[in-house]
Amino acid sequence: MNKFLCAVVLVALALPAFSPIAAATPVADNDAAYLALGRVFPEPYECVGFVTWNEFQSGIAYLESKFPDRLKVNVVGTSVGGHEVYQVEVTNEKSATPYEQRRFLYFSGSTHGNERGGAEGQMRVIEDWALTSDPAMMKILDNTVILFNFLNPDGWIAGDISQGGAMYNRGNDNGVDLNREWPVVGWIYGPYSPLSEPESISMYANLTGRVASGQKFYYGADIHGMLVDALDAALAMDPGYVSTLKQSFVDVMMPAGEYTFREMYKQVECAKTVYNALYENLSGSALEQLQSITGTEIKPAMWGACWDALGYTDSGFMGDWLTLHDGLNLTGLDYELMLSHTAPNNVWTIPLEYLHVQSVRTIINNMICLSQTDPKPWVSLPGKVAYLEIPRIAGRDSGAENSTPYDVCPTDFMADLGTFATQPIVPVKYADIVSGKAKIEDYTSLVIIESDAGKDAKYVEAVKKYVENGGNLVLTDGATTMLSALEIVSESDITESPFYAGYIDIQDWSDALVKEVRGTARQTYEPVPLGFSILSDESPVWSVNSDSWTSKGGKVVGTTGGEESATLGWIKMGDGNVSFVGAVLPNPIEDNDHPYGLSSYSPTYSGYQIMINAIGGTTIMNYTPQQNGTNAPDGKQGRGFLGLPGFEASVAIAILAFAAAGKINGAKTKSKSGKR
Repeated sequence: MNKFLCAVVLVALALPAFSPIAAATPVADNDAAYLALGRVFPEPYECVGFVTWNEFQSGIAYLESKFPDRLKVNVVGTSVGGHEVYQVEVTNEKSATPYEQRRFLYFSGSTHGNERGGAEGQMRVIEDWALTSDPAMMKILDNTVILFNFLNPDGWIAGDISQGGAMYNRGNDNGVDLNREWPVVGWIYGPYSPLSEPESISMYANLTGRVASGQKFYYGADIHGMLVDALDAALAMDPGYVSTLKQSFVDVMMPAGEYTFREMYKQVECAKTVYNALYENLSGSALEQLQSITGTEIKPAMWGACWDALGYTDSGFMGDWLTLHDGLNLTGLDYELMLSHTAPNNVWTIPLEYLHVQSVRTIINNMICLSQTDPKPWVSLPGKVAYLEIPRIAGRDSGAENSTPYDVCPTDFMADLGTFATQPIVPVKYADIVSGKAKIEDYTSLVIIESDAGKDAKYVEAVKKYVENGGNLVLTDGATTMLSALEIVSESDITESPFYAGYIDIQDWSDALVKEVRGTARQTYEPVPLGFSILSDESPVWSVNSDSWTSKGGKVVGTTGGEESATLGWIKMGDGNVSFVGAVLPNPIEDNDHPYGLSSYSPTYSGYQIMINAIGGTTIMNYTPQQNGTNAPDGKQGRGFLGLPGFEASVAIAILAFAAAGKINGAKTKSKSGKR
């Protein structure tokens, strides 16, 4: 345990803290108390402890009685310990918009019972929206239903001093982790047994029932807590990677799954929006005090893939299921709040809990605002793109009863990308390249994914001629072996190695292949959706010996496992160019348990952006497709996923109106030294 971790474990002792008492918060559950406190759930600086289970029950019931036209309290099921699983619904019950036609949002806080920041924040956000008279917020309530979920009463009550509890628990009364309970596509760790617990079963039934009734979900989040940021986990994984990183108070994490270009775009814009808002809102004395105690600089936030943020990933995550096409099919992110975990557990520390509540306000309010927008980005391409057809993988997990059938192939990535491209992206057959039937010279880029079918002399010659005459050849994953067939490097220079997940350490951030890829991002594809287990290193990465590559004039842009192993690069060949990406679109595997099927592809944001860069693409807005699909718009707007003028315009009205009332980044409560 390093010095920083030792310091943060002691924060609960160093910050102003209060011993748990029976009337922990307090909470107003009657008119007299409400008149005295001014809120049902007061701000952290006016509290002396976490909200107890009984206080939550009586407080949320009282809040519903005061605002029956905005608040509805649902009990969706019962926990192992016999306690209610609550879902609080916030909307304008009197709106003219039919209920089923409204935009539905899903938020869950403190799925792990010892991570109290999420639930504490959700209670305040519920009350903020119940109380609001702001026109922009009221307009949102007219067409939006916000669901706030409290999945783990058992873990809460275990540390509730009013119930005789000693420490909050991560799991339910069976000791089961409710964030490993969800039926995600891909590898499932057998002992997790998705949907085995009454809490997850009842919430799953509620949500899938809503979808079946026609309700459409737009945005959502699962808000967790962590002891510290990724530093210690990542140090164990790769000390060099994190040597210059700072701690982050909030980790904003992308989910894992098979996402179309537009789905990925919305996730990225959401992450960026929340990240920027956290930087604006989590400044001031509370964060400075935390930094002073720990002796370490703490950033307000970071964003990236789960492995980049925490140093691990897993199967059965609720946040992943929410975003899947067979889940709620919403735009979602996961969040981790610093020091909302085993330490300080149920010891109340005012500045720390103030930061937790403000973080949750910032997260949820920004996501609510984004739910009112509908950006429609496109990939602008300089010309038509072809990709090589390869065999598909079809079947089902024979070891699981009623398993989900699948028919998958990593080239689906290109087919799906073509749906949102300004130029055609079309498949070509191997035999047609050999025979010349496929006029590959008509395509600006030729993408070969996974295939090692480079042994036919006519095929190799056709591809070589294509490149030498000015074509752009992109090789990914197993197709990296084509580099030896093209006589660029020898067969012995190319290696396939297993890793925890697909990743590339960028060596040259100025190269066009990594344009718009963020500096803290390394993971390029998610292992779990493709069937790879994380119990051992299974995710394949193809590399080329860096010395051999550069000796032939090649440019090394990224490496994996050491600078001697190039996994991202390019080289000139005649008038054309050959690029390779050694870890982005591998074939799924069927070796491990996968009862809910497999995904065709699962690149992270970084992997997505690298592939778009490799085919010369940029992201644009406001494009009207032509019937022939060949007229590309002016590409001057292109900026990758981030900072698009069209996106900014589409959300400007909602954000400005919302922010004008001081709501978008969270209610900026003044610090108080007193308490009630």
